[in-house]
Amino acid sequence: MSATLDIDDRVFRAVPLEPGTARQAFVLAQVFDRRLVLGQWSAYTRAFRSGARTGRGLMSIVDRRGYVHAFFAWRVQTTLARGRVLEVEEMIVGHLPGTSLPEAIAHSLRELANTTACRSMVLDLPCGTLDPATRALFVEQGFAALPQERQVLVAHVPDVDCLDAG
Repeated sequence: MSATLDIDDRVFRAVPLEPGTARQAFVLAQVFDRRLVLGQWSAYTRAFRSGARTGRGLMSIVDRRGYVHAFFAWRVQTTLARGRVLEVEEMIVGHLPGTSLPEAIAHSLRELANTTACRSMVLDLPCGTLDPATRALFVEQGFAALPQERQVLVAHVPDVDCLDAG
């Protein structure tokens, strides 16, 4: 996405995570995962730089001064069951009093879904990412936890260098 998504009250706005704000977002990401190092973060953000042209990107929620208070990765998928779906992962949200930050996030997700012509949204969030008040606000905005529709299996794939070629 190249355009800024404006939030009605203008306290927060959603903007693509650019190299200038990526370091700020790195600090926020480290609050949630202390093992993250700058090199990993830089490679991760570089992979998303082409943004809307590839149907994926990184968005940040910034205040009037440009400070990053939240960010998330997004991509557009097409499924048989739901058509075009905005999938959101790796959402990191700073904890602030009040509801203006979660409301800005929910608003920006809806705007992004409209901009990318998605019929539905899926938020894939690690447990504990959202505090109870933020989770309640998302439910109020129409988001709901889905019953397990499928089983997800995850496996670590070792580096090629670590494989025994003998």
